[in-house]
Amino acid sequence: MITFRAIPTYKKFIIFIFPFFLFLLLQLHAYNYSIVFVHIGKTLPNYLPTALEQARLFNKNADIILIANQEAIKKTPYNFSRYTISIVTCESLQKTQEHLYFLRHSTLNRSFREGFWLHATERFYYLHEFMEQYQKKHVFHLESDNMLYANLQKILPVFTTHYTEKIGATFDNDARCIPGFMYISGVGVLYDLISFMLQKTESAYNDMRIISLFKNEFPEHIKQLPITCKQYAKDRQLKSKKNHCTKNPKHYYQHYDEFEGIFDAAALGQYLGGQDPRNGPCQPGFINESCLFDPSHFSFIWQKDRHERNVPYLVYKNKKYKIINLHIHSKKLALYSSL
Repeated sequence: MITFRAIPTYKKFIIFIFPFFLFLLLQLHAYNYSIVFVHIGKTLPNYLPTALEQARLFNKNADIILIANQEAIKKTPYNFSRYTISIVTCESLQKTQEHLYFLRHSTLNRSFREGFWLHATERFYYLHEFMEQYQKKHVFHLESDNMLYANLQKILPVFTTHYTEKIGATFDNDARCIPGFMYISGVGVLYDLISFMLQKTESAYNDMRIISLFKNEFPEHIKQLPITCKQYAKDRQLKSKKNHCTKNPKHYYQHYDEFEGIFDAAALGQYLGGQDPRNGPCQPGFINESCLFDPSHFSFIWQKDRHERNVPYLVYKNKKYKIINLHIHSKKLALYSSL
């Protein structure tokens, strides 16, 4: 019988240190995350590279992936390798039966802006196929006109604590999700979403409406991200210009203290830079008529972090709140670069 005392010193060291390295390896695996952009169509928007570069600026070691059509990738002169952006073509992803059924039966408008509304919903089928085929979890999905101002690695523990087996998304009222920034914990919950979308295929509901319906029916699967601060909700009723209200104001500021910031469901980006010029006059000061808060009650400042990157803050009653993402609806993303 071999006693512990008889084991050579270097082997004793291995016995003691191995569990630590195993724990560290498991932790690193658990907190591995990806940032995924999806664009469906024949060409890529000229502002998309700015969003990709901004995401990389704050997430040096993250996997950043663009899912796009092969034709669009071939046409663009942009050098994706410069910022280590991985490309996954739509054509390389094997379409599921759910995806094919959606394309056959969807009554969403297929002609408006080259199929904008159809593609806005279809992207979730591509996201599901990507996560399943590449065995991904902890996926952050950003729309192409979103600028990111946070290292998601640092706030991932907040997501894994409060959004386990859930989707975290930016809602601007109880009946509308603006999915410019989403956290998807795993492929299972995303499958639940696309399956629900199939049930509503012939309804012609857009992605914003259908995700809110999904939340109403399955609140255990999806949860709001904080879009305002608690003090504002205490001082003022959360009510939009179109008289949208909420029964649960807390849902719109919960966990903002743990995130050490708030997310933008388009209203902040629209106020700072205006709406999409294709929708009407594009100028700063635009107030989203459906958002539960009025951004004109806030002031905004930009401050440099310790890496000399400009970061936006919302200020309310002399207290500032970091803005984690800005949904630049005007598409003038370069004006809001941290560089």
